[in-house]
Amino acid sequence: MRIRPYQPGDVPEWLRMRIALWPDHSAEELQVEMERTLANPQRDAVFVAERPDGGLCGFAEVSLRESASGCSTHPVGYLEGWYVDADCRQQGIGAQLVAAGEAWARERGCQEMASDAYSDNTVSRRAHAALGFEEVEVLVHFRKRLAGSPEGGPVSHADATPVFRLTEAGMEAIVRRATAADDQVVSDIICEGYRFLAGPDGITDEQLAGLVRAHSVARAAEIRALWECFVAEEDGHVVGMIAFSEDEIQNLWVRPHFHRRGVGSALFRVAEAAIQETGQPRMRVHTTGYGSPFYEAMGMTVVGKRKIDIGPMVGGETTVLEKTLKPRTR
Repeated sequence: MRIRPYQPGDVPEWLRMRIALWPDHSAEELQVEMERTLANPQRDAVFVAERPDGGLCGFAEVSLRESASGCSTHPVGYLEGWYVDADCRQQGIGAQLVAAGEAWARERGCQEMASDAYSDNTVSRRAHAALGFEEVEVLVHFRKRLAGSPEGGPVSHADATPVFRLTEAGMEAIVRRATAADDQVVSDIICEGYRFLAGPDGITDEQLAGLVRAHSVARAAEIRALWECFVAEEDGHVVGMIAFSEDEIQNLWVRPHFHRRGVGSALFRVAEAAIQETGQPRMRVHTTGYGSPFYEAMGMTVVGKRKIDIGPMVGGETTVLEKTLKPRTR
């Protein structure tokens, strides 16, 4: 088997294997992610294993992250996706794919490699251990109903009735209206999102510092007061947020660890339904180049560009996307 970097002709086989690895996602969603990966060669890379008789039998997707659990250096190489066809396993192909990813990360100054797996995925955990990965954190979430609290429904969020439930990719989440109790975590999620995008979107250290300062807890409270604001919550932990006005998405952020699990799509659908309910003929969003593929996967179309004339990113440019909404039916 030959291990090599991705080539343009690999798309059909790469997509086939991604569908096998992430069966809970549609082919369209996975293709958008593939395009996003290929659009950032400084941050992302794909390696594939060739079959002797043609076609592919495995792939590894790696990226650069600013940090990762248990790692003390930065940037960190991250194994985002790793797959080998069933008939080619136990032949060392997976190890060779990971080795190619590690070499790529080393060339970019990384001293550590990180990855993740669900705690009940014992096959993946054993495979990682066999390649020298150490388990650094296993997080278990706990919940306790306090005496006197009503059964059912969220706790400590007075108007936090769930409006959407998501069961996908091994996780269960709800989308509910944000409350004052969420302001700190909403601020954290937005700032974490900007840090994650610093590489792909070419944000300078100075711009990043300005964006983080601008999205304080007080700003999160303003967002909640100005616009409709909802959060996605899994096991009592907020993992994403969305804020929207009468016809425009103002903010949509998901913690990087929860990307590719349907959280962003669930938040988008809540906003779309709410905007449609008001009778608006269309909805729009202004986003960065990194965010465009996601919105296009949600049915939006690029309609133009807009200069940023205020704030830390002044002088930059955003992409404007729109989606025509179907008329309400009663």
